Amino acid sequence: MPFVWLIKMLPRLFRISFPISIKKRPFIIAAHSQGAGHCTRLLKENLDASSARDRFIAAYLIGAGICEKRYNLEVKNIPIANSAEQTGCLIAFDTVGPDFNAASLRRGREWDGENFVPREADGKIIGFNPVTGDKTASTMQAHMGPAYPRYDNEEALAQAYNLRSDDALEFEFLGFEMPTDEKIGARLDAKSGYLVVDRPKRKLLEFPPDAYHLYDYTLFFRDLEKDVGARIEEISTQNLTVGRSVKSSQKFISSPYFQLGLNRIWGVGWIDEPENRMFFFEVSEPTYIFISFL
Repeated sequence: MPFVWLIKMLPRLFRISFPISIKKRPFIIAAHSQGAGHCTRLLKENLDASSARDRFIAAYLIGAGICEKRYNLEVKNIPIANSAEQTGCLIAFDTVGPDFNAASLRRGREWDGENFVPREADGKIIGFNPVTGDKTASTMQAHMGPAYPRYDNEEALAQAYNLRSDDALEFEFLGFEMPTDEKIGARLDAKSGYLVVDRPKRKLLEFPPDAYHLYDYTLFFRDLEKDVGARIEEISTQNLTVGRSVKSSQKFISSPYFQLGLNRIWGVGWIDEPENRMFFFEVSEPTYIFISFL
């Protein structure tokens, strides 16, 4: 199944699968990089004017460099997150190091939902600090910590972006390592919107230089766990659940489906089988949808 076909069919697949999967339960959309770019189309074309927004917890569309101005013009009913308890909102950020060059990132282009187009001169991207749950800066002490995925072939991982698109990555996911001494401060760059972090102790693969695109989820794993939990609990208190009650975030974040999804969308490579390029996962209370294009 050609990748371009999947892109063109995405809205239709979503319309068909979404009503079947949701079953009137709250849901979260999570994706990364290119998948997050495609998911902005879903928000605009399928969810923005849908009654399903009443059950929509949040969209974590991370690592896509989403233009704030364009998003606000095109999506009217799904606001950008500005507090930790907000629901029905978009969470988006792109992680960079202290010496990042905004002009060189993404080669001055952005994803408009269908193509890469020249970034506007004032094209500030959507920013969010997962440590604070809003746009304020955070200290090292406030950072809850990362979760680094482990693999049985680190050399293959390091060469991930030297492969052709039809190559398979030959390494096995072994779980997560959660160091307790890896703490970083984070702040949003006022001009560009990028999430600027202290340089981590661990040497990380930069893609592009001084950008931690491959670690957007990884660096803030525990903070995102807390963020997801707060939003799930908030929608539960609003009595917007139908049928089964919403449980804690631990089920969400520790779910093998979520871990598999993040393992695949963390930028560690791609899986060549077409069915593994997009995920519609259903787990109990609530339903979680992961959409990933790698």
